[in-house]
Amino acid sequence: ATFVNVGRGATVDMGALETALRDGRVRRAVLDVLPEEPAAPDDPVWKLPRTVITSHSSGITTDEDVSVDFAACWEAVTAGRRPELTVDVGRGY
Repeated sequence: ATFVNVGRGATVDMGALETALRDGRVRRAVLDVLPEEPAAPDDPVWKLPRTVITSHSSGITTDEDVSVDFAACWEAVTAGRRPELTVDVGRGY
């Protein structure tokens, strides 16, 4: 089974998930939300086996939202600023 959480990070018992991943009851996990965000660099979540962690990006997106976000990013880039919606590899996503 694959465990996917796109809801609330606090609803998952991370210790139980880790145990289930390690003993094979859960084959893989995809986590878009975590109990604490951003997760600290030393958070055990980063070492969970067969786990993908995304940037808390799931949700309902309308065409208008995409247009507004794109325009804001474009404005920042053309003004020589870093867009607000930028991946921060140092923070883990």
